[in-house]
Amino acid sequence: MKKLKHQEIKDGILMMNREVLTMDNLNVLLQAIPTDAEIDLLASYKGDPTLLGNSEKFVRTVSAVPRLRARLEAIAFQQRLSEELSEIKPDLATVHKATKALLSSERFKKVLETVLIVGNFVNGNTYRGGAYGFEMDSLLKLKDTKADDASPLKDRAPTLLHYVARRLEEIDEDLLDLKAEIGPVESASRGMNYSDYVIAYCGLILNL
Repeated sequence: MKKLKHQEIKDGILMMNREVLTMDNLNVLLQAIPTDAEIDLLASYKGDPTLLGNSEKFVRTVSAVPRLRARLEAIAFQQRLSEELSEIKPDLATVHKATKALLSSERFKKVLETVLIVGNFVNGNTYRGGAYGFEMDSLLKLKDTKADDASPLKDRAPTLLHYVARRLEEIDEDLLDLKAEIGPVESASRGMNYSDYVIAYCGLILNL
């Protein structure tokens, strides 16, 4: 800011010049915005402008910009948005790629179909039986659903996850190689989860 002349700053604001309006300069300007009282006081000054101090000259110059504060805040938001979007864009691309892989994977669809069939069989005599679908987080519960101690399948399939895996193996061994079709999901799982992306996006929007 020290190397810039007052007129250069004013022109930079009017032209939204990013070389002038760096994020650091914008922060300084937002803190230095003159109050209405300061603007009115200088507007009433009829003396020699060259006799004004440097601060007064600055205020006199930039106060001529229409809607100064709103303009600076809009420019600052635009720059923050660009920076923050550039930070999360690679992760969003990874999630998008993973989503496409899941939606197009025939093996994954067959796995879900098998889980639904097994779940309906297990819950056949309860209100949960005969379901047409299930929530995706139910997949995480497969490993926690254990076989009864008296079950003849306990040794071969100690949990519902083991049983589903065996059923898939019987249908088609290739179904167990999900990674071949949904490989990008592993990369996406190492980044932010979906909720994080929603929070980040909403945070950007709310700053509007």
